[in-house]
Amino acid sequence: MALINRTHIAAILGFLRGSSLSCGGLSVLGIAVLLLSTSPILAQQAEPTDLRHEHTGQRPDVQGYPIDWSNKHVHYRPGISLQEIRKIERDPRYWHQKAVTEHNAALANVRGKFDLDEFLDSLKDKRNKKKKKGDPLEVDWAVSLGTAAVAQNMSPAKFSYTGPASCSDWVAFALNATPSASQATLFAVNNLYGTANGCTANPAVLFSYQTLGAIATSPVISFFDSGLQVAYVDNEAGKATLVVLKYKSGDGTAAGAPVAVPGTGSQVRLQYSATTNTNSSPYIDFASDSAYVGDDSGKLYKISPIFGGGTPAQVWVTTLAGKLTGPVLDQLHDVVVVGSDNGKLYAQKVADGTALNTALQAGTGASTTVGIIVDAPVLVGGSTTDAFVTTDCNNVDGQHSGLVEAAVGPGTTFSLLATRTIGNGHITCSLTKLHAPALDDASYNFTAGNIYVCGTTSVNNGGPSNAVLPPTIYSFTFDPSTGALSSTPTDSVAPSNAVAADQCSPMTYFTSNSTQKIFWGMGSTDGTVNSTTVVAAGTLPAPAGITQDTVPPALGGTSGIVVDNASATSSLANIYFSAQAAGNITAPIGGTAGSCKSFTVSGANTAAGVVTLTVTAGGPHNFAIGNTIVVSGFTSTAASYNGTFVVSGIGATTITYSDSLATTVTSQAGHTASWGTCGFQLTQTGLN
Repeated sequence: MALINRTHIAAILGFLRGSSLSCGGLSVLGIAVLLLSTSPILAQQAEPTDLRHEHTGQRPDVQGYPIDWSNKHVHYRPGISLQEIRKIERDPRYWHQKAVTEHNAALANVRGKFDLDEFLDSLKDKRNKKKKKGDPLEVDWAVSLGTAAVAQNMSPAKFSYTGPASCSDWVAFALNATPSASQATLFAVNNLYGTANGCTANPAVLFSYQTLGAIATSPVISFFDSGLQVAYVDNEAGKATLVVLKYKSGDGTAAGAPVAVPGTGSQVRLQYSATTNTNSSPYIDFASDSAYVGDDSGKLYKISPIFGGGTPAQVWVTTLAGKLTGPVLDQLHDVVVVGSDNGKLYAQKVADGTALNTALQAGTGASTTVGIIVDAPVLVGGSTTDAFVTTDCNNVDGQHSGLVEAAVGPGTTFSLLATRTIGNGHITCSLTKLHAPALDDASYNFTAGNIYVCGTTSVNNGGPSNAVLPPTIYSFTFDPSTGALSSTPTDSVAPSNAVAADQCSPMTYFTSNSTQKIFWGMGSTDGTVNSTTVVAAGTLPAPAGITQDTVPPALGGTSGIVVDNASATSSLANIYFSAQAAGNITAPIGGTAGSCKSFTVSGANTAAGVVTLTVTAGGPHNFAIGNTIVVSGFTSTAASYNGTFVVSGIGATTITYSDSLATTVTSQAGHTASWGTCGFQLTQTGLN
């Protein structure tokens, strides 16, 4: 494989001198220094670390990267020793981080098919199509997920091919719902970027599967085969089962019209626990083809193989306690860090699952309760790796909610470094669930920066209460080179339309074209139609200056948010999530036809097996043939006509679909039809 040589670098630098593109704040000289001096790969002109599959010996055909829940939970600093470099280069998350943060875009493809012309073309596209900064978020599309949703602190998974945006890029939603013939639990779409980029106007269904159980956690996508497999945990008959699915394009036609897994694809599976898993997303070590995953009884498992072929088998299991979060691998110390709803943080050795040393009691509450940890740790790797979690109660005084910092060091070192108050605690812990914080790009450079976290409003600084309090965003300074976390927040802001019942999704930080933003959803998952959602983006580092976008009004809040690309081109830099509740969205939300918009029905006429709905004045209905529609409001003897259906015909003000229960005698008005729960793609226009 040819390396990027000095001729390539000269061409890249020559182009950048004439462009307005910034690369993570680096000047052209800085890029040259980075490419020619600081990179051990290029400076030594040696074959790069061989990112082979440990079990199969397979080299990756790197045509793209999986982007899942775990990407924002590991931050790799630049390697210093050759040993550190070789360790972190085993992980495609490291290369993805380098690409999307634009610290060194050219090296993002050094592991495979680096095409200089393609790279320069993508830079030209960014330069020529840059949009103004400060624009709000925009809805590209919203697809119906039936009545299901990605769980509140879980995330979709995205696969992005390298080079110019591909219509084959796709995003998968794992849905926490009872599977049925009319409700998918694993649903994916491609053609994400619209007609301006050569794709279809609306996303196309890649696959729609009815799994054997609900999926309460986040899915993950394979790397070595360029994203041809999906791994997930479903709870079949109350028992956690790890499934690796080799999907087939065209299986299923809508979220309301899935096929039974594996359809025309294939699968391997392992029932690894006698109980459920509702909070522990699998973390994949791609090089060793291993998964780390927990369950609701406090057991942590290592399972292999995953994507390399063969049936998954248990490598080891270790018994911890409580309901476990997603585990996160500390690649530099060969340690897995995982939290629990018993308020403890654990560090277990990769080799055999034994404890690095005693677990840390990160969340401690009043005498009869303990604070809970519900979200996976966020790790900043280094000679000492810092781990951050949140807990609704912490050990500052036993009763406040807090941001907790721990450290994994050489040998058997695992220590609690700091706890910081992020709002009022509760006499009864777990009234308000707090989710993962987000670090800015300084952590990648191992320099002082900021960490952002959603806590609660502090209305009683002297002690706890049992009041449910509105969310508040806090920022702290953090220096990964020293581990120093500021003793008090440097800034805070209460979102303008926060209410007491709301909780935040996990925080997501992203930089594109030197503009820094944080994204999160905020709402109540109780299904209330008036639940408030904010997907927020703002100028940092001070969150007080954020611009809060209320587009779209995703009912009940959002799931975790996944970000794909850093791009100045319209529709190529996007965020993905699902709403949390089904219901009518009456306000316009913009975007293209097919946006997730509900409407009132002025009339419904049924023929034998067919229903025709007529939209009230003021349409249009924004549905297309093949869309999933959720119908409610039929009453009395026609109540059985309510349900999830696939649109088979459309008119200017009418929608037609098949319903085997429909007769020729029913005509009703005044009820509603909606998209149910929505999966969204929003353009990061404000980043461009």
